[in-house]
Amino acid sequence: MPNHITNRMTYEAFRVGYQNSEQAARAAFQSYEAALLQRDTLKAELSARETHPVIEFLELGEDLENKYPFLYVEIARTRATGWMAWLCTHNKETHPDREVIVSAQGSTAKEACKKALQEYQAKTNEKRIICLSH
Repeated sequence: MPNHITNRMTYEAFRVGYQNSEQAARAAFQSYEAALLQRDTLKAELSARETHPVIEFLELGEDLENKYPFLYVEIARTRATGWMAWLCTHNKETHPDREVIVSAQGSTAKEACKKALQEYQAKTNEKRIICLSH
């Protein structure tokens, strides 16, 4: 086979190989971009699923139902006090001497519930420290 034909075949093989590797590189990059997009989408979905303080407050109420069978849970708003979140052993009407487990106020329901959760956490941590010190 003449030399110029062999060179042409080598060149063609090289060109095709290069095109294939370029296509492979493009495909790999597109695959990488798709994976990044999927990761970002999943991150957004997970952050959207993060628990809202109001939901956490209500879930705390559900958790305390066994300990306090007549548990009174309230999230309310008045003009004077803004938003309030309450967890009490009983309601005020039937048990004026009820124990207030936790209560907090805020400018939004979210803020009031968040503060109530923080207060509850602080109270339970205090009780644990007292129990451990005795």
